[in-house]
Formats: sequence, C-alpha cells, structure tokens
Amino acid sequence: MNRIGKYVGIALLLFNHVSPLAVWASETEDEVQSSTSEAVESSVDTVEVLSESSEEISAEVESEIVSIEITNTTSPLSIGEKFKLEYTVETQGTPEMTYDWISSNPEIVSVDKEGNIEALGSGKATITLSVGDKEASVLLVVQPEITTIQINEIDLQLNVAETGQLSYVVSPSTAAETKEAVWSSSQSDVVSVDANGLITAVKEGVATVTVTIGAFTDSVTVTVNNPLPVFEIQMNKEKVLLGASETEKVHLVYSNLDERVKSLPISWSSSDNNVATIGSDGTIRAQSVGETTIIAKVEGKTATVNVVVSDPSVIYSTHIQSVGWQGEKKDGELSGTEGEAKRLEAIKVSIENLPFKGGVEYQTHVQSFGWMNWEQNGQLSGTEGLAKRLEGIRIKLTGEVSEYYDIYYRVHAQSYGWLDWAKNGEAAGTEGLAKRLEAIEIQLVKKGEVAPGSTATPYVYSNPVVSYTTHVQKQGWKNYVTNGEMSGTSGEALRLEAVKLNVSDLAYTGGIEYRTNIQSQGWQDWKSNNELSGTEGLGLRLEAIGIRLTGKLAENYDVYYRVHSQKFGWLDWAKNGESAGTVGLDLRLESLEVLVVKKGDKAPGNTKRPYVFSNPSVNYTTHVQKVGWQRTVSNGQMSGTSGQSLRLEGILINTFTQSLTGSIQYRTHVQKEGWQDWKENWEISGTQGKARRLEAVEIRLTDEMAQFYDVYYRVHAQSYGWLDWAKNGESAGTEGLAKRLEGIEIKLVRKGEKAPGSTIRSYVKK
Repeated sequence: MNRIGKYVGIALLLFNHVSPLAVWASETEDEVQSSTSEAVESSVDTVEVLSESSEEISAEVESEIVSIEITNTTSPLSIGEKFKLEYTVETQGTPEMTYDWISSNPEIVSVDKEGNIEALGSGKATITLSVGDKEASVLLVVQPEITTIQINEIDLQLNVAETGQLSYVVSPSTAAETKEAVWSSSQSDVVSVDANGLITAVKEGVATVTVTIGAFTDSVTVTVNNPLPVFEIQMNKEKVLLGASETEKVHLVYSNLDERVKSLPISWSSSDNNVATIGSDGTIRAQSVGETTIIAKVEGKTATVNVVVSDPSVIYSTHIQSVGWQGEKKDGELSGTEGEAKRLEAIKVSIENLPFKGGVEYQTHVQSFGWMNWEQNGQLSGTEGLAKRLEGIRIKLTGEVSEYYDIYYRVHAQSYGWLDWAKNGEAAGTEGLAKRLEAIEIQLVKKGEVAPGSTATPYVYSNPVVSYTTHVQKQGWKNYVTNGEMSGTSGEALRLEAVKLNVSDLAYTGGIEYRTNIQSQGWQDWKSNNELSGTEGLGLRLEAIGIRLTGKLAENYDVYYRVHSQKFGWLDWAKNGESAGTVGLDLRLESLEVLVVKKGDKAPGNTKRPYVFSNPSVNYTTHVQKVGWQRTVSNGQMSGTSGQSLRLEGILINTFTQSLTGSIQYRTHVQKEGWQDWKENWEISGTQGKARRLEAVEIRLTDEMAQFYDVYYRVHAQSYGWLDWAKNGESAGTEGLAKRLEGIEIKLVRKGEKAPGSTIRSYVKK
C-alpha cells in the first residue's frame, strides 16, 4: 500500500528578544525541516529554538489529520477488471492513523483493506476511504458485457471501383468493447475491407463481409456489379459519295473502348433504300442517284452519315484553229488535236447528272489578252474569229459539288506535249512563252481519291514580272521599271513621295499589296495593283515601305525589296511585308528596287538590316552616400538626392538603341583621383566603398547614335544646386573646388532639336 503523508508542525513562540538568526531543533530523533516532518509514532513533538544568545524556548505542536484524497480512478470498468486505488493524506503533526476501505455495493465492486478493487457485475458502487474522522469517496461504474453485435448496413450493391463505409452497434449500448473489432471478407478479390470497415468493390461478384468482436460476429452480403460504361457513338465519316452500283463500308467510332460496348449489337437502316441500302456489317450499296441518310443505333444511341449517290459527267468542247467547234467530249476524253499544230481558241465546260447544287467555272489565258474573266456552265471562254491562241486554263468546281469532287485537267502544249494534271483552279498550260494549247482532257475525281496521273508540272511559265514607279520630289512620276531595277534617284538628295506597283505574267492567282510610312502621317493602309501609296503635291517624304504578295502567288513566290535611305544609302533586302527604310529618324527614301523570287530560292542580297527603327532611351543609376545604388531611372529623371547633402560616389549608364549602332560612354572626376578612364554600357565609373565624392562627369555617344542624337546631362552640385546642361562629352560639375555631386539628369535629344534647358554654365573650375 502506498501511503503519502503530509505533516505540518506549528509552533507559537513568544520572545522578549528577537534574534536575527533562529535554529529549530526537535527532541525526537527525526529531523524537522522547514515547518514539515514525516509522521512519527508520537502525537506531540517538543521543538527547541536556539538563538544566537543561546536562549532556549520549547513548544508543543498539536497533531491532526487535515484532509484525504483518492488520487486515481478508472471509470467505466469492465467486469473482471482489477486495480488499486491510491490516495494522499495531509496531516498536522504526527497523528495516529488507521485506514478503512468500504464498498457501497460489494456485489458490483469489491475492495480490500489495501484499497484493491475488483469489478464483479454491471452497475455502480461507491468506494470510501476513512482515516480517523476524515473520508474520501469515489463512484465507480461497471459496464455490462456485450450480448450481440449488428452491422448497421443491410445487403449492399456496389459498382466496380466504388467504395462504402460499414459500421456496427453492440447490445446493450452501454456494453464495454474490451476487444478490437476485426473486419474480414469472404472474397477479398471481389470486395476488400480495411481495419475501419471501408469496403472497395474490386470485381463483379458476391462477397460476405464480417465484423468480429471477441466471440460475437455479424455479416453483410455485398454484391458487386460491373455496369455498361457510359459511351457515345459516331460514324467514321461525315459523308459518303458513291457512284452508280458502288459500295463502301462504314463503321462506328466509340467514345469508350470497353469490349462489352464494342460487342453490343448495331441496328442499321437507310432513310431511303431506293438511293442506297445498308448491310448488317455496315456496307453501303448505291442503288440510284440521290441522297439518303444511313442510321446506326446502339443501346438508344444514334449515329448518322449522309450518303450521296451520284453519276456526274464533265462535258467539254473546244474551238480549234481552222476546224471550229469539235463535238462534245466527256470524262477524260481528248478534245483538240495532237500532232497537227493547231491551236485551241475557245472552250466550253459543263457538268451533268449532279444530285446537288453547284457547277463549274473556268478561265483561259488568251494570246495578247492575258487571263480572261471566269465563265461558267457551258459559256464560252476564249475567242472566236480573232485567231488568238489559248495558252493556259484554270477550272474549278462550285457549290456542293466542290465538297465531294475534285476536277482534274491537263493540256497538250506546243513544244511541251502533254503537261501534268492540274486541279481545282490551278493553272495548266504556259504563260509568257507564246505557246499554244492544242488539246485538253478533263476528269472528275471523288474527294480523297488519287489523281489520274502526275501532278508535278501542269504549268510552265516565266517568272512573274513586278512593275513599279515612284513619284520623286521635283521630278514627278518616273517611268515604270521591272524586276529589281532602280526607281528613284541616287546622290541627288531627292525624296520619294509616292509609289505604285503591280505584278503580271502570273501562273497563280493573287496579286501584290504595299504600304508606305509617310512623314508626319505614319503608316498608311495597304494598297494593291497600281493604287497610289503616299502623297502627291504635299511635299511629304516616304520614310519606309512594306510589300507583300497575296493568294496562290504568295504561296509560290517571295517578293524582295530594298531602299536607298538618306544617310544610310542602300539598306539590305526586306521581304514579304517586312519594313524597309527608317522610322523615327526623319530620313527620306530616295529610291526603290523590287524583285519577285521563286519560293525557296536565294535572296538577291544581304537581308540583315533592311530597316532602322529608332526610339532610344538612356538608363542610369547612381551610388549615393549612406544609401547605396538607387533604382534605375531613364530619360531625364533625377538619380541621386537633392537637399540631403549626400554625395554621389559612382554611376552606371546604358542606352537601348533598338536598330542603331553605337553606345554611350562616360567618365567621372573623383575626389583625390581626378578624371577616370572612359567606361561604357553599365560599367562602374567612380568608386564603391571608398567614401569618395564624384565632382564632375562627361558623357558621349558613339557611331550612329552620335550621328542622330545628342546626349544632354546636368548635375546638382554642392553649394551650386542645379548647373546648366552639358552635351556630347562636355564637362558637367566642378573641378578644384572639393564640391560633391548630389544628383544627375540625362536626356537623348534628336540632332538639331533644342536643348532641354540653358547650357551657359554647366561646369565650374577653380
């Protein structure tokens, strides 16, 4: 038995003399420390107090029990559970003590003389400890034993991969669970269960899940289903084109590739079996000209494909030199002559037996006339009675027919024989070579099917010719020049004011567009095919130009151009809409060269620098006493301080020049060191960590930057405040006066423009 006692000794002492030091002593053999002592058999202690004067005083202390406390309890208890109660007793002195333990209900909880208790049955009992006239009690509750266990959930249905949480209750509800619940599955490959009753459906099947607590169990049946996944269907084609008696097989595309989905039965049908039928394997069979919809159904899902049954023919007739109109030919037959050196002079083309909207358009390239207007559906293209040869032809389908068919055509050309097949508006024949067409074949081919022969070289031509003229200051419009020739002047200091361009001898559809950047107006809108870009009579210079090709021409050719610019001379070649010239420098264009080059061929010269754009900035930061490096500022903002008497100690400067060459250089006059060497582009000029003042600065530009810009700068100097502006390497600040620089401003100004302020007194020297 653990007994813990607290004993307190109390003495009332009367003194005629108060000693500064008292020593307590006990007549018993046990030592009394402070005012407490362990309990001993005697109930009264005699305590002596010895003072420095050796006076002795004795006192008797009364012993008693002050309090009792049971310090450990365990509730609720389970039947059969045993443990020992502990307690503390607080006493005064050393009283005699006897300990009595009593249970109010020993059939529920028993207790022996040492405080050992045992739970015997369910219910409540109060355990009391008596010591002398003091008592302490504790109420203990004993839980009943489990009689049954029941899973809350009834038989469950889950889909594969789903989870569920099982739980249970015991009876009676107040019963103690002295053992952990254990969960198990009869088929863990069907349903798995973790230690907390969380079940997971693994595969299709049935499993029994059981919970066990000691000798008690309960089970639930879990059925796992594997339902058909969600899916959508569509046809592998949006539309099908069939000729008479042709067949084509279609199939469904499933959004879910589960084999069970793909094996579902398909119901096929046709909205018009007179046009086309559909077999159980997805084979469509054409019956007659027309249009129908093939329908597939799977588990309530529907997919469709539009089917057109067509048997169109292309019909064409040619007008032949000295023969006149030949009879109609169709579907790839030769119209014209071979080996007779007779020219084709005109043609008519049409299509018959179309089940949908659309037709055919065509244009011919005629000797002396060039490309004629587009004609359609049996109209004449070319000439009659003028003895003009056809040199080239373009044919294209229109409307719905162009969605289902390609039209191919090839020609027999003088000196070349049969050229390769062109299609859908491409040029066939020759251009710029004065060669006659002698025969033609035309054929319809279903979309996606192979061409009837080689398509490598359907057309032979000379390169397109670009023609251009410029309006020159004092001279007006110059004569047209072509293919890289110079238009304008060189060495006469005369501005270009306007330009016109066109392109001819085209093997492909398309044209040429151009725009100009005009003094005080900026970039104009794009113009095309001999429209004027620029101004007349306003005395405004062109400063830059952009030129580009359009249509099929742009897919097969590049247009290159370069300009002669004031102060720069000939810049490099630009191409395909890039800018050529200058912007931001007020410089005139003086001449222009333009050339069309076949796609992939080399440029006519260097392409590195066709354009100079300038809107430069100057950036700078200073190292300030006690502050360090300040944030970077630009273009006239102050770096440093004003009115704080803090010296500048170092400076960093750079320029963002865009396409101008050159940089910015600077040097500083430093306390005790004098003028330092020139620095450039963010190198430190001055000092850092030496506590030395900057007293003056010089800044200058180089190369093209110096040619087009002045750099101005001014400083805030000790005792003087802001001095006037210096420029282009002049000194700003003081020298020989031991005056610190405190702030600086730097600006770039276009050559010839005004200074940002007074320039009279930028530098003071002793």
